[in-house]
Amino acid sequence: MTVLRLEEVEKTYNSEFTLAPLELAIEEGEFFTLIGPSGCGKTTLLKVIAGLVTPDRGTLYHKGHDITEVLAEKRHFAMMFQQPHLFPHMTVEQNVSFGLRMKKVPKLERTRKAKEALRQVGLEAFLNRYPSELSGGQQQRVSLARALVVEPELLLLDEPFSALDPQLKDEMQQLVKQLQKQLRITTICVTHDQEEAFLLSDRMAVMKEGEILQVGAPHMLYSHPETREVARFLGHENVFTAQEAAALNPLIPTVRDNQLVVIPSEAIRFEETGTLGVIRQIQLQKDTALVTVAVSELEVVAKVWASQASRYQLGDQVFTTFAPDAVHLIPN
Repeated sequence: MTVLRLEEVEKTYNSEFTLAPLELAIEEGEFFTLIGPSGCGKTTLLKVIAGLVTPDRGTLYHKGHDITEVLAEKRHFAMMFQQPHLFPHMTVEQNVSFGLRMKKVPKLERTRKAKEALRQVGLEAFLNRYPSELSGGQQQRVSLARALVVEPELLLLDEPFSALDPQLKDEMQQLVKQLQKQLRITTICVTHDQEEAFLLSDRMAVMKEGEILQVGAPHMLYSHPETREVARFLGHENVFTAQEAAALNPLIPTVRDNQLVVIPSEAIRFEETGTLGVIRQIQLQKDTALVTVAVSELEVVAKVWASQASRYQLGDQVFTTFAPDAVHLIPN
């Protein structure tokens, strides 16, 4: 069931930025991510959905009802930001129950729901503490509990993990993913972090300069990007013209001149025979490494296990190869 639908939604800021007319449908219970580089319009789009920004044109439907002119506080959505924005003079329980208080929920029920929300995020023992007594990760958990306690029909996340250190970020991502699936809350998240988007998302939309370039499941977008921009943004280093790809492997499928060839870096292998090249760069990434190989006038990037990369040094000659059926073709 479609929970949220945007039809021809558009927003312009002083001729400096335009959110192009957008069509988008969000399904019930899914985790949907808006991803793209800084300034692409993803946060603007999230604010339009939240009711914090009014579109110049277009219509927003929530469960079939036009909510374009509905005030943010009347939409029954909850939003979580990069910073927790907790009230410093309130206890953890008071911060979490603040939204319920604004809705005039009775005190006993507010307390019960706040305790349950804090239990869900693992902070039931912190009811009477103040924000200044919490770590950054704990403050974000309180912020999450505050969003969940009102039982929103949509949970909106505006890069809520970007200010956390890597370990806390991983913990928060896992917690949000677990609770989102457990509670089946339809969630829309904004991020520029590809790893985060792939970890959390059921579907995602890649944006650039106010436009949605492609929508789909993460694995589908990665394996079948429709444009060079999508391929590059999702981490594909090896995007070549037909002539360049043929020089790397003459056995690839027939490619027309108006097509580009995408070769996943994990498909590039080092073998005893193949196309000869010289290693120019080795970039370690935890348990894997990106190895850049100069082949004639081209550069090919291979993703290999770190243990394999340790066998090589800059300047070493290697033979590169890849399976022809590993390539993906996109319009040039």
